[in-house]
Amino acid sequence: MTPTLRRILLIAAFVLVTLAFFYVIYLVFFKPTPIVPVNNGVGNVNGLPTVGNGNVNRVGLPNANALPIVNAVPPGQQPSNVAEGGLTITDTVVPGASSDLTVGGKGLRFYDRDRGQFYELSPDGTTKTLLTDDVYRSVSDIDWSPNGQQAILSFPDNSKVLYDFEAKKQTTLPRELNDFFFSPQSDQIVSKFLNPTNADDQWLLVSRPDGSQSETVEHLGENASRVTTAWSPNNQIIATYRRSTTGELSEIIFLGAKGENFRSATIEGKGFTPLWSPDGRRLLYSAYSPNTNDNPHLYIMDGSPDSLGTNLVDLGLDTTADKCAFSQSAYTIYCAVPYYLNAGSGPQPELSAGVPDNIYRVDLLSGSAEIIARPVDRNGNQRFSAANLRLSPREDLLYFVDAATGTIQKIQLR
Repeated sequence: MTPTLRRILLIAAFVLVTLAFFYVIYLVFFKPTPIVPVNNGVGNVNGLPTVGNGNVNRVGLPNANALPIVNAVPPGQQPSNVAEGGLTITDTVVPGASSDLTVGGKGLRFYDRDRGQFYELSPDGTTKTLLTDDVYRSVSDIDWSPNGQQAILSFPDNSKVLYDFEAKKQTTLPRELNDFFFSPQSDQIVSKFLNPTNADDQWLLVSRPDGSQSETVEHLGENASRVTTAWSPNNQIIATYRRSTTGELSEIIFLGAKGENFRSATIEGKGFTPLWSPDGRRLLYSAYSPNTNDNPHLYIMDGSPDSLGTNLVDLGLDTTADKCAFSQSAYTIYCAVPYYLNAGSGPQPELSAGVPDNIYRVDLLSGSAEIIARPVDRNGNQRFSAANLRLSPREDLLYFVDAATGTIQKIQLR
């Protein structure tokens, strides 16, 4: 080996050793730590994510490629009056026990349990107006019409009445009718006729809101508990039927007003709880399975009859669909998501009863999801468990009923 070649090899070896040395220093001291989603953190990924640990919330949305968003609150952060991702002041609008908010008239309508009467909130939530002098004590459940002008009231003794707030008129409904859902035009209802002494005499019916002009749609028999009434805004589907298949899979069959059986959708899990988007093009739903620690988990799919069940997306949030509300555009969803859930809270919600919620916003256009508010009272306590979420007509306020106290609360969105 010539001296020149030896010198070249020594220089090359020195360069390689030096590069290796600096690479080791980079790995130890300078390489960024990967971001790992934490409980109720949110990630954006391409494609549909597989369902992982139910305590680690991930979200997969179309055209999403951003890093996970954790939205950690810095220590000592002061609450904001507007939802900006951190602690957010939540004001009491109605201090008494209330329930069953709905959008109607000029604002929001609700039932005051303490007084047994119905009121309307002004759009800014500052004024409430009595809707009728009639008093209804101990109402156990309320089903509002989409226009807010009618409501079906159910009582602990299983009696039911339809109340028309425009005509100030009450109509008694048959006790056998249950699980009411109004049509988009508020001129019809779908319900279940349940004979308490004959399991075979159980039917899915469509009728006028007062129970007249009743038509039988489906024989339910012993499968009545597997049917969920949910009239779609596109006026084509009135209920869903959950049929178990193999393992943890469930087949969801969609029922039409004329007895049509549309294409079905196969989902993972049980406890199917649906929520239609305002235009009926999407169906938000929650379900639970061993893959989510048997906690309710949110998904969304196409809801049009010709594409039912397609474009299934895991939204990565552990909550139920009935703790969500769509914007009128149908491209934004607001959801109350518990800070944590104990395993098994799907079949046994009481395991996590009272766990405070954070408020998430899911943007289906941009493919993003983030915490927009951690609701706190004026003393800085994060104690709210939100139910019955409703947006104000201008969508600048988010209202909800606090499950612990029954009070109506509001959050300023902008």
